[in-house]
Amino acid sequence: HLIMGINLTMPSMIGIVGLAGVVVNDGLIMLDFIKKCKNVECVIKMAKFRLRPILLTSITTILGLSSLIFFASGQSLILQPMAVTLGFGIAWATIINLYIVPLLYSSIYKIR
Repeated sequence: HLIMGINLTMPSMIGIVGLAGVVVNDGLIMLDFIKKCKNVECVIKMAKFRLRPILLTSITTILGLSSLIFFASGQSLILQPMAVTLGFGIAWATIINLYIVPLLYSSIYKIR
């Protein structure tokens, strides 16, 4: 919100709730694929296998929200804070889900 110069409002809070659902869903899908792995090579292979579907889903969502984020006018200004929260949040959460989740899974379950 600071980058875009938008105040934190109630639609922003609703966007945070929606973002939490998307992030948890992406993380669970990633964990579901890598939980069968017994070595690091398998974890890397499964993470790469999920890379394209997760990236495509996230990119299409961000592109769909981009018109509302950058070109809001009239009554759509009310929803702009929610779109900013969802768009930037999904961008960061995708990176975290793709890299941090497999790394944490490997270290917690001591997969070598």
